[in-house]
Amino acid sequence: VDVVSIGSNSRAAYHQAQNQTWIHQNYELASIRHFFALTEDHHVLANDTCDTSFILDNVAKCAEQSNINAVQRGNLIYSNINSTGWHCAQKRSAVGLGRIVADQYFDHGNRKNQQLPDWLLLVDDDTLFHMSVFQMAVSQLNYNSSYVLAGRHITFDYPYGGWGTALSKGAIERLYQPMHCNFNAAFGIASSSNYHKHACATLKKNMANERDFFVNGDTLASLMLKVATGQNKNFDHPSTGANISNTRTPFCYHSDWLNGYFFQHYLLMGWTIPLFPSCPSPLKCSNPAEIKENEKSANEECAKDNDVMACHYQTPEMMQAISNATQPTSQLDADG
Repeated sequence: VDVVSIGSNSRAAYHQAQNQTWIHQNYELASIRHFFALTEDHHVLANDTCDTSFILDNVAKCAEQSNINAVQRGNLIYSNINSTGWHCAQKRSAVGLGRIVADQYFDHGNRKNQQLPDWLLLVDDDTLFHMSVFQMAVSQLNYNSSYVLAGRHITFDYPYGGWGTALSKGAIERLYQPMHCNFNAAFGIASSSNYHKHACATLKKNMANERDFFVNGDTLASLMLKVATGQNKNFDHPSTGANISNTRTPFCYHSDWLNGYFFQHYLLMGWTIPLFPSCPSPLKCSNPAEIKENEKSANEECAKDNDVMACHYQTPEMMQAISNATQPTSQLDADG
């Protein structure tokens, strides 16, 4: 299992707590191979910017577009903002998949010797994940098939990010397969596989304006990165034929909607993203800042429950306390 955790430089303690409680201190988590802790620093590697003035201008443009396109684009456009840092973070999963994780698995499009993981988890930095529960839940699934699983759903059955989204090895392979489409052909495709036929047909619909960024040879991960960073680099606009050079378009999507749209309509070929098997509602652990004082102990006990898969809105202190309470006192206890 590889893990992509979306965080921030301002919350470094959260990634540190995840690293310690998910990997080093719990013998059950030995199956985690790579832990990608993503922050603002990784946007630079994708030629992206989290500059305040650019983001504020970006949000203003999104607000203008939302009045025009919200209905026809399925309400994907998101123009609200809590902070410039929050808005920049909405792009971070695409930056991670399209650049950071891609560079781990591939070298200029060629597969490295390293094997793909059986599962890739996307989570927020304030999530505590019980890997043993997850592994038990997915043990009956063939990870070579294409699965995308969610910890919790929001609108359109898209995954709610913090509770975790899991991609199987089969889905990861699709995520990084180059796509070749001929939109002038009778069926708008230039590939023979069912997945590529469906991907090209979805591209032709252009429901999230993604076709404006597409060039033959793009993978789905690189296309998501282009949409998120708003970068069109010297290619012919597929709709008008006009050449676009070094321009940026505003990014108007919540990360859950961006991921959910591409995962559902491309990776799953239109099928709904299901919840984690044997865990219909991992929403058992509340935000400690919002629960009543007399419920705090119950919340902490819930997080220690061995049947709970994911706990969102956890502080570093809570992660450490839960890890200390659930791990064996010695390796002998673990083996015993």
